[in-house]
Order: sequence, then structure tokens, then C-alpha cells
Amino acid sequence: NHVAVLYFENQSGDPRLDYLAADLTESLIHLLTQVEGLSVVSPNGVRPYRDRPVTPDSLRRALGVGTLLSASLHLSGDTVRVVAHLVDATTGREVAGKVLKREMGERFTLVSALADEVAECLRSRLGREFQLRQWSMGTRDPRARELLLRGEEMREKALMSAGRPDSVAVLTARRTMDLADSLLAQAGELDPRWVDPWLRRGWLALDRVGISEMRAKRGWTARARDHAEAALALQPGHPPALALRGTAYWMEADDSLSDGAWEELVPRAEEDLRAATAADPWLASAWSTLSEVRRFKPDLAEAEVAARTAYQKDAYLRDADRVLEGLFRVTLLLERPEE
Repeated sequence: NHVAVLYFENQSGDPRLDYLAADLTESLIHLLTQVEGLSVVSPNGVRPYRDRPVTPDSLRRALGVGTLLSASLHLSGDTVRVVAHLVDATTGREVAGKVLKREMGERFTLVSALADEVAECLRSRLGREFQLRQWSMGTRDPRARELLLRGEEMREKALMSAGRPDSVAVLTARRTMDLADSLLAQAGELDPRWVDPWLRRGWLALDRVGISEMRAKRGWTARARDHAEAALALQPGHPPALALRGTAYWMEADDSLSDGAWEELVPRAEEDLRAATAADPWLASAWSTLSEVRRFKPDLAEAEVAARTAYQKDAYLRDADRVLEGLFRVTLLLERPEE
């Protein structure tokens, strides 16, 4: 999360893009410095390496960074093409690439649009790399790690299918989630002391709530709680496990039709979510769920604080859609539609 954005190169031969390249670089640096959780080298820090070839390893030593972003600008007619490369400064390996296209148009609008899109791509990809590195450190068994990664890939495919509005896609999503859960369970069997397979299975169970019939929903939230309990047995007080259990309590309360369930489950959810965010303030998902809980109390002032905290802490945009939806709903209830 220590990042250097190198000055973009104008490879078009058109001098008009010299200014655009510099503006785009500095606008992107400015955007990223506002993201909590990222440490970004200032324009003054990277300016000495402008227009000169420097190896990633040299930049890593000189600037103390782990990630480099470089890009080049090209022009075809009135279309600007930005080719961006995300590089691991330690290994020199390119971990992601992205090509963006925009019409030249008005310069300020173009710079703003391109900087926003590059920043979003960078943050999302950094989050993926960060998660992979966490999982790599969580277990010494390479087979368990491979099974967990395969399970997560299956989960992502299932979520894509679940987002389509037809019954065949939903059936495909359910089957894919079954396969994902089986892979995650095998990972846990290979390394019984590894907490991540239990957490991933818990979140997968909550994914099933949205594509299940009403009578089956409570079974999936109960299963998610069981997985959270298994994780807490391995690591008592583990903030991500508390966040999972609190979210499961909240989703069960939200879908419960039985008398008294709301009064019983909501305090449990709130207790776990508060404990999770107190122990690890970077859990954007937990802040977002806590905002939902406070919104339905209703305590709109605290709901807004929690929603804005979720937005600030979501450095890698892992929960961006849900976080933004929460912000939208609470500001609407506060009768501030312009926000």
C-alpha cells in the first residue's frame, strides 16, 4: 500500500499531450493521497525520475514503495488512449494492466475522468493483491492456499451468475457456490488452524441468502454464524470473525418473521459489529452494516457517521457498492437529496 505514481509518458508525438500527461499524473496522486490506508509519494518525490529509465528495484529502494504505477499516452484522431501498468516493486512483476480511452474534449473534464477511472482500477487491483498476500501468510500449506484461491474464484463466478435476472443463472450460481464451499472446506481440512477458510465459507453462506427462498434464508444465516464461531474458536476476538457473526445476526433479524426475533438478534449484531470496528477500524463492511443497524433503530446521526467511516476506510473498494448505497439511504432519510 506504499505507492509511487510515475509521471505518465507522452508517446504520441503530439506536444499537446505533454501537459495532459503531467496533469493526469498529479491529479491521480492527489486523488490517491485522500484515500486512507494508502501511502502515496508526492509529485516532488517522483519528479526526479521523470523522463529517465529507472528499474523497479531502484525505485523501491529510493522511495520505499511496494507498488509502482506507470502509464503512457497515445493519440488516435481525437481519441486519447492511456495504457497503465501496475508493478510489484519488489519483484518487478506486472500485476495488472489497463487500457482506457477518452475523446480529447475539454481538458479539465478529460483529466478528471481519466484520473478517477485509473484510481478506481488501481485501488481495486491493490485490494486483490493485498488479499492474496494475506492469504499467503495465513497458511504454510500450499495445497490449502490453492484450494482457497480456487474457492474464491468459484464464489466470484457464482456472484456474477446470481446478478443475472433469470432462473437458470440463479440455479447455476447455487451449484457454483456449492462447489466453492467444497473447495473451501477442503482447504480448512488441510490446515485446521487456518482461520480464513471458515471466514470465506461464512461470507459465502451469506451470499446464498439473496438467492434463496424465504424459508431457507435463516438456515444460511445460521450456517454463517456457525462458521464465524469456528473462526473465533481458533482466534478469540478475531475482528473479521466478529464482523461476520454480527452481519449474520443482522441479516437474520432483517429476514425474520418470528415474534421477538428482532429484539433478540439486533443487540447481538450491534455488539459484535461495535467490537469488530473497535478492534480493527479498517473493516469497512462492518462499519457499513453497523450503519444499517443504526438507521433502522432509528439513529440517523450515528448511522451517517458509520456510513461515512465505511466510505473512508474502504481503501480497496471491496464493498464500494454496498457502502455507497448505505450513504445514499442515510442522506436521503436526513432529507439532504443533493448529497
